[in-house]
Amino acid sequence: MLANYFSAGKAIALEDNGGKLKRRETLENHYVSAFEFHLQRSVDFNFSAVADSVYNVVYLAPRFGNTDDPTVFETGHGTWQTDSPAGDQLTADVSLDNFQLIRDDSGFVRSEAGIQNTDWNLANRLSRLSAGDRHIGRLTLFENERGDTFGRSDMGQGAATPDGSLMAFNLTGSYLGDGLVIAGKTPTSSLTTAGRYRVQGAIIAMTDDTNTLFQIDNGVLAYDGGTSARFTANSFRMHHDIAQNTVSTPQSTDWDTTFNAVFDPDGPVTLSDSELTLNGFYTGTGDQIFLTLEDSTGPELQIGLLIATLIPDRD
Repeated sequence: MLANYFSAGKAIALEDNGGKLKRRETLENHYVSAFEFHLQRSVDFNFSAVADSVYNVVYLAPRFGNTDDPTVFETGHGTWQTDSPAGDQLTADVSLDNFQLIRDDSGFVRSEAGIQNTDWNLANRLSRLSAGDRHIGRLTLFENERGDTFGRSDMGQGAATPDGSLMAFNLTGSYLGDGLVIAGKTPTSSLTTAGRYRVQGAIIAMTDDTNTLFQIDNGVLAYDGGTSARFTANSFRMHHDIAQNTVSTPQSTDWDTTFNAVFDPDGPVTLSDSELTLNGFYTGTGDQIFLTLEDSTGPELQIGLLIATLIPDRD
């Protein structure tokens, strides 16, 4: 199961009133966009399923607390080449194009783009079950430090499907920050068939004075099978005014954009118009598309991650 969902809540002040807690004022409202991935579990995972393969990859990773740039959201897309296993681990090289949305220590917002080539290595992670320790498809992602058997690595943990065609990882305390990585093996055939996709995801927008979260749910990406794709959606929009320290309640915002579409036979996808650029990949025969989003044109700079799932044809 691959999903993105939205939740809302509030923090409320409490006071002691004769041994009972009494509600006071609302301290803040909060809104959360979350990605959830449930991959099929293996009974006895064969680590060679992810070895000697080429994967397409996307990621979204925020990081906070740097002195000069206290808020950074980063996306990336590229290819990931895995080598042959050496015992229960393997080395792997990743080549990425990345995009960053940054708020610096003075409050100013900027975007930066770059490339990186580094090691994203894998280890076959042991799981402790009631029936004993088993390899069930969980993986450790690491750059240099793998960590102990059940400990943390320097990047994160994740899992693969039994055939190794799809992997996903939670980034935890990595050099990228905390976030999500999704990787799919290069497809066996090109995508030449028109189709409609259900789109979910989150988009973050910033100006010097504001932060905005767009929650995309039940959007539609209609691909014509050639060089055009139309994206339509009705989203929630939450607006944070920094100077006033206020957050709006969710408001409805419509999206309707026609993109120039490029679907590479090896899986990479690029959708672009005059402002937005979406980069990512499709899996298998085009049943799923994973896309990063970037807009460096301003005045509101944007970054995001979208999941598109093929809508079956109705007879």
